[in-house]
Amino acid sequence: MAENKNNNLQNTCFLLDTDVLINHLNKKRDMLNKLTEKENINISISVLSKFELFCGIDSPKDKCMAEDVIRYFKVYPVNELIVDRASEIAKLNNLAAGPIDIFIAATCIENNLTLVTENKKHFKDIPGLEMY
Repeated sequence: MAENKNNNLQNTCFLLDTDVLINHLNKKRDMLNKLTEKENINISISVLSKFELFCGIDSPKDKCMAEDVIRYFKVYPVNELIVDRASEIAKLNNLAAGPIDIFIAATCIENNLTLVTENKKHFKDIPGLEMY
């Protein structure tokens, strides 16, 4: 795992973990606002983060708020390359990441994206994953 420690984030492509979206919508720690203050930042999400997010939303008002936020992001689908990478990652021993986290990490690796997460313990042992 390599962490992105570069202060110059211009032209960096990020993929948000679900926890970052949830914290933004719940007005808790707001890493998303910190990122969007920078210029030339490309932010995306995995379709699986969209799935996790909407599974946890019950009210129409909250769903509308979530849709308002994610409509600005590119949504990466799961494709065969991501499935292949995820299956390689899943074979590693002692991973804290569950299946959806593994797919999110594989999406980042296959698309040269830097993962933005507040749950680094789930991703710390995944080789080749850049984290912010």
